[in-house]
Amino acid sequence: MAPFFIGKEIAINCWSEIPNLEDYVHFYTQVNVNSTSVPEGLFARIRPIYTSSFVAWYLLTNLGAHKDSFKTIEFGVEHTLHKNEREITFEFVTSNSLQPYFMILFKNEMGDELFAGNCKFTKETLSIRSILPYLSSKSLKNLYFDGTYMNCPRIPSADQIEHSIITTIKAHKRKIVYISANILGNENILCIIAQAINKKIQVCPEKFAVLGKLGLSKYFTIEPSTTYIRTIDYSQISIKKSIRRNKLLGPSVTIVLSLNAFLANEEHREEFTKNGIFFFPLTSLNTPSELQFIKQIQTRDYVLVNHLTPTLNGSSDISPECTTKNDKTYRYKPFHLRRYSKCKTYNGKLKKELMKCEPDYWLSWTDYLQWRRKQCNS
Repeated sequence: MAPFFIGKEIAINCWSEIPNLEDYVHFYTQVNVNSTSVPEGLFARIRPIYTSSFVAWYLLTNLGAHKDSFKTIEFGVEHTLHKNEREITFEFVTSNSLQPYFMILFKNEMGDELFAGNCKFTKETLSIRSILPYLSSKSLKNLYFDGTYMNCPRIPSADQIEHSIITTIKAHKRKIVYISANILGNENILCIIAQAINKKIQVCPEKFAVLGKLGLSKYFTIEPSTTYIRTIDYSQISIKKSIRRNKLLGPSVTIVLSLNAFLANEEHREEFTKNGIFFFPLTSLNTPSELQFIKQIQTRDYVLVNHLTPTLNGSSDISPECTTKNDKTYRYKPFHLRRYSKCKTYNGKLKKELMKCEPDYWLSWTDYLQWRRKQCNS
């Protein structure tokens, strides 16, 4: 997870050493779920890290961070601090009560900026008190968000995926249903499933603690004997392991909630389905249907902050079916490149259609640092 910078003073989600580390005010809006521990040496140098109570709790509980590393901020309360003789005014904005990550609204004389990162946009997002002014009377200077899948218009919406999952579960109600889930992630969809099926979902104790911290524990249990819907770690998903579980515990189906897994196993989808393993293209990032809500927020510039990108011979012409126009297969993979692009607006309307936006340039981490210094000095 590479950090993102706003101006010369603000660094967001810095997880590794960078030049002039102490020159920034540091914010954490999300957790690096791929890490098994926190970089204590780094945290000691950049403290205090401004974050939410949930993110601080998760890093303390699951990754061994030190409590002195963080300063937790309440949502909806304006704060002001000073760095390098500059005044920084900001407010933490919750994106969704079922989503552990959040946005940051920076306020200054040059124009307000909203860092949304990979927070999902929904109708509820547009009803948040801090967002409402930017739907009508005010305009942002910059809106930073992840648009990884903005060029994939045929990726199903979250509502469509939820309906398909619930239909699949109801069709196999006499079987044990295993749903893929890590310690952090998919809280929203799990709650929706539990409410639709009217049955608690069994999770591991660590996941139950996360759900309890988010106020969602009433939909879950840690006792597998009390429910036929249970979560399973992604590492336990394979045809051989599924057959073994069926022999030990009885007939079952496995629901895999992952766009990456959906694409990576395209060639063997039929074989997986025969063995009761169903893949659904669910992503924690915004789908094209969710990105449509962003258009309702008034801003001069949209700035893309992408963490994943499809790669094949340098091409960016992709489809959710994982094929190009000449039917060559794509594979998604995370890597250490970041895409930065701006879509100019004119009179409150996009000069480019948001769905058709292409990246202006590709930057390695080193190249980005050089580009950023030039921008700050210009």
